[in-house]
Amino acid sequence: MENKANYFFVGIFVFGVFFASVVFIFWFGGYSQRADFEYYKIRTKDSVSGLSLKAPVRLLGVEVGSVEKINIALSDDLEVDILIKVEKDTPIKEDTVATLELQGITGLKFIQLQGGSKEARKLSELSKDSIPVIQFKESFLTAINKQSEHIFSLVKTADDKTKELLSEKNLKNFEVLLHNLAQISTDFKAHSKILNENINTLTLKLAMATDEFINTTKNVNFMLRNLDTATSNFSSFFKKANSKFEAYDELRSSLSQNLQLLQILLLEGNRVLVSLQRSPSDIFFKANKAKNAPGE
Repeated sequence: MENKANYFFVGIFVFGVFFASVVFIFWFGGYSQRADFEYYKIRTKDSVSGLSLKAPVRLLGVEVGSVEKINIALSDDLEVDILIKVEKDTPIKEDTVATLELQGITGLKFIQLQGGSKEARKLSELSKDSIPVIQFKESFLTAINKQSEHIFSLVKTADDKTKELLSEKNLKNFEVLLHNLAQISTDFKAHSKILNENINTLTLKLAMATDEFINTTKNVNFMLRNLDTATSNFSSFFKKANSKFEAYDELRSSLSQNLQLLQILLLEGNRVLVSLQRSPSDIFFKANKAKNAPGE
């Protein structure tokens, strides 16, 4: 009786594990809660090496979905279509971009979603009849990979230049340069005392020259002040001379008038003297008869 009971419980345990496994497989396969996910498509011309199915899809580092399908796009250009499944409430906007990023050091890749401004509309609302397409952005590693040949060329050029710089000839020249620098340092040390004395002498001379310059500046300032005073005095003298000249002009005019009167007086005196010489009595007895005008 006890053996039959044990077999019964063992059978129940086995069937329970079986049904739990079936439920887990359906859940893991994405058959549960289909309505809680949304599908988006990513199209790229870059290589997707390292990206596998069920690879995580992350938004700002938070896992929000997984990769469901990877296939070559049926178009004129050679492109890859990546179908991803993300949680329904994930804020994927029209300006959200997708990039491929490395996952640790294993070489595996995952899809990183970033961007999406607050003002932008949800991408699922723009294309309701078809699967929305998320814009793909070239990642930093992809850009580095594309420029790898150019980078290797630069590295090779730098290596060649380094080898040329560190050639035996340049090393010998560098050794000679170091020896000359050591010799210059020794000579400089030997003549440092004389150099210090010359510097001190030059400093004293500069100080004396500075004092002389200051004194000269003071003298120039004094001369400028004297020149200003002389200019003021000259201006005053010029004003006084101008007034004197004006008075002289008045005196000369008055003198000219007096000279004219004196000339008339002398002419009259001369006429009187001539009359006296001719007849002195005419002055007292002769009356001047007025001459008649013409026609009178």
